[in-house]
Amino acid sequence: MKKLKNMKLSMLLLFIFMATNLIGQDDCKLCKTISKGQFNKMEHIVKTELLKYKYGTIIKSPSASYTNYDDSYDTIVAWLNSKSCVEQATWDKCQDKIQPYPNFSRLGFRLKSGDEFVFHIQQGHSNNLKNRLKFRERLYYLSMTEDKGFVKKQITLCKGH
Repeated sequence: MKKLKNMKLSMLLLFIFMATNLIGQDDCKLCKTISKGQFNKMEHIVKTELLKYKYGTIIKSPSASYTNYDDSYDTIVAWLNSKSCVEQATWDKCQDKIQPYPNFSRLGFRLKSGDEFVFHIQQGHSNNLKNRLKFRERLYYLSMTEDKGFVKKQITLCKGH
């Protein structure tokens, strides 16, 4: 009986030791994939995070209603800035754009290694009549490109406004 108690106690201590060890590790999937050079996987991780906030905020007024995606972009930028491998992230909120439907935005981040990646995102979707009957006001991920200087340009544009 005493042997069984000692075994249970040692298993409990082992479990506690392993749990505290796992909590102390940086298990940032994004940083691990970047350090391995797996940029397709990095693209998938950011796309998955984008899809969590794809619907934006619907703003209603007496005469009209529209969807605002500023909070979605700000949340994704804050998520990227919280990662240890990301030096700085931003989106093109201060960029002057022509406003056709659907609108397009870009979200970019600079890694500590110096690489910069830009994600092209479409706001809303226009398609044939059968698809217009569905709810199409959401963010759609289009592509990822490497664009040096995007983050710096967006920061200087926002300082000017």
